[in-house]
Amino acid sequence: GGMPSWEGKVLAQYDVGKEVGKGAMGTVYIAMDSIMKEHVAIKSLKKKKGGKRDHLMHEVSIMKRLAHENMVRLHTVLEHKQELFLILEFVGGGELFDKVKVWKRDARERNTYYYFRQLMTGLRYLHAVGYAHRDLKLENLLVSADGILKIADFGVSKDIHLNPMKTICGSPDYIAPELLTSKEGYDGRLADIWSCGVILYAMLCGEFPFEKTEHIVEGKYKPPKWCPKLAQDSCLDKILIVDPTKRLQSAEAVMSTEWMSSFKAQRNCMGLLSDAIRQTKKSLEPGSKMLSKTKAKLRFRLAASKILVMVKVVNSLSFSSIKGLARDFCLVSQDRLKFVLRLLNSCVRVSSASVRLATGSSHEVDWKNLGKSSDYLRHIH
Repeated sequence: GGMPSWEGKVLAQYDVGKEVGKGAMGTVYIAMDSIMKEHVAIKSLKKKKGGKRDHLMHEVSIMKRLAHENMVRLHTVLEHKQELFLILEFVGGGELFDKVKVWKRDARERNTYYYFRQLMTGLRYLHAVGYAHRDLKLENLLVSADGILKIADFGVSKDIHLNPMKTICGSPDYIAPELLTSKEGYDGRLADIWSCGVILYAMLCGEFPFEKTEHIVEGKYKPPKWCPKLAQDSCLDKILIVDPTKRLQSAEAVMSTEWMSSFKAQRNCMGLLSDAIRQTKKSLEPGSKMLSKTKAKLRFRLAASKILVMVKVVNSLSFSSIKGLARDFCLVSQDRLKFVLRLLNSCVRVSSASVRLATGSSHEVDWKNLGKSSDYLRHIH
């Protein structure tokens, strides 16, 4: 496919491939930047007349100034006759929307935290530099191949320092109540916070909070019984408040809610867990100075009990599986191999997403192979 050939001169640096999306504002192509040797997304927009053109140039001028890991970067803008080409960072992992649809219930809260924290970090930046997004929705949140969330499509952003906003924009599911009722304009940042509440709800519950516009205006929603209580009480219910002056006032405030900060503690605990497992492994390797069988057993038990406690905290394993591990723990001296494998298996249950979440990076701890390295197993017998 690709674009018509006459655009070749303008886009000489790019090897333009297939069309990857069509939005209200234009068409998006994927391309290879032959100089930088990286993929880019090219958004082709028809230049508009008058006010529409100002709107477009406004979007472009905002985007060029934004530089943050959680925002899609605008590299450059090229013009050709009636068209404008935005050369954007290419984000290869698709829309968050498609991921949220397939999450299993027991992984929802973990995954939600992992992405929602990044959304809040990006939004904190956007608001700090003086803009509101005004069309935040799952479809505008892209995910890179290594799990980094990127906020896209500033089609309707406005300087918050200018006059209060009067135009209604945003998508019906995510639209803040004050946009529907307010006569005198509204604060775009607080409307963004509301939209993030809808996004949070959708991620945690797998559905949207409001079925009808009047429900939005009344602030009426009813999460399913299994919606995580702390997330609902400390976060959701404090964002989805109809009166904008009473809801959480900033991305920072959302990040300091009990739910988000307790998850952060859990993430640090994951780090400790992986350290404990590394140390255990080390203490069992040939050549570690183990003076006697008894001492070796003791040292192992100590390390293993540390791991157990942490697995419990981190993975919030159900009580029965912890009891099972504790039972195995008593048999450690008879059959350490079986125990270690059970232990490692319980660690494997910590999905790679939450390990990423734990280390705050895309670096994944390879739990499964921890249990496979033969010198480790040989030494446990």
